[in-house]
Amino acid sequence: MTQIYMLSLARDQAYLELTLKSAVGRYGVAQGKPLDLFPVFGAVDPDVREVEVFLPNLGVALGVPVVSSEEVDFPVTEIIDDAGLTNQYPLQTDPFAIGSLAIAGDGSSDTAVLNGQTTVTLLSDLLFSDDSTAEPELSERADDMLAAVVKQLASFPSGGTVSVCGHETEHNYDGDVEGGEAEAQAVADRLADLADLEHWEVSIEGGDYRTPRLDRHSSLGTWLYDEEFAHINRRVEVVLVPNDPTEGDTSDAAVGDAEPQATGPVANGAQGVTVTVGEWGKLTLSMERVIRVDGFLVGTVMLGVEETLGVNVYPKGAFLLPDTAQGAHWGDCLNYACNLTLLNGSVRQLPAEYWKTGGGNDYVPLTNYMSDDVLPADLVQIPVIWPDVGGDTVTLDLPGGANCEGEAITARLTDIPVVEA
Repeated sequence: MTQIYMLSLARDQAYLELTLKSAVGRYGVAQGKPLDLFPVFGAVDPDVREVEVFLPNLGVALGVPVVSSEEVDFPVTEIIDDAGLTNQYPLQTDPFAIGSLAIAGDGSSDTAVLNGQTTVTLLSDLLFSDDSTAEPELSERADDMLAAVVKQLASFPSGGTVSVCGHETEHNYDGDVEGGEAEAQAVADRLADLADLEHWEVSIEGGDYRTPRLDRHSSLGTWLYDEEFAHINRRVEVVLVPNDPTEGDTSDAAVGDAEPQATGPVANGAQGVTVTVGEWGKLTLSMERVIRVDGFLVGTVMLGVEETLGVNVYPKGAFLLPDTAQGAHWGDCLNYACNLTLLNGSVRQLPAEYWKTGGGNDYVPLTNYMSDDVLPADLVQIPVIWPDVGGDTVTLDLPGGANCEGEAITARLTDIPVVEA
């Protein structure tokens, strides 16, 4: 219970717990001895009447009323004093913005939306031809990749500003901003052919290896070979700041309706699937429904086992994305259930995320911090919050594949009903 969040989904805001003193392990809990926990958060705006509370390993409590201290029967002042907030520095009472991240099925691009800004990132190794030397030359698949940008541009008819930035490494061209700027110019020129830019103000920039997407010192970066690391960081970013952010439908990252082919067991969400997790045993996954709340979908994935997956053998890589996708934002989040994606045509909608200020790889998914063990006859509940992908049903897909810590689970749960809050 050390990752409790207070959320205002209606305002795209996440509040971090100001102290970890509400952790169950601090007190211990036993049958017949109920325990009251008092997480402390920064105050919401006075006009906020209800919030949501993300409870790790339990679920998400919806419609939690916000009341004054005079309306409760426990000593609020004593609880705040016990939290020891005066010893916390810096004290993060302000909320963090909640955003979304969607990745193309082939991993070639991804789209992030945060604070009204849309960023489409394209991997340069796939966007440009291998024989590009003096000048960058777009590859045969470039137009398919740029379709993600074209779709975003078309969804904002009022236009805005577009910044195209090419990020290089010391292994390509001269390893300086001129090489990145040349790639950005090639992308901008092609976008002018593919999209109507009449209402958009376009700028070109170059970045070098000193502005990596994935930091070498991140948890993921320390695992990767140089070429794998460079593959993630060689990129072109197209940043759209629309004049009217409410115009766009930014839930998908690419054009195309074909879902990726399932490579693991498939079953109805309520029925669930059983997967073999390496040499450690069998694990069951199910999800009965998701709840639509203020532009988000809230769900709980259930895990169960027949035999213990113990603390020393539990495969940590079981719930990670492939390294390229994991490095898109979550290079420091290797202990979270990151691969619980919703299919939206050919696009994978990842769990919603919040961004911690301070730069670097500071995006955190609104999903569970994974325990090191799952016990028999016990159901682990993994709460997850996704941006709303629409529809009356959703499909949960764990894409599988190798990652820096092992092999991920591959499974698909279909026909999961969407209900209104």
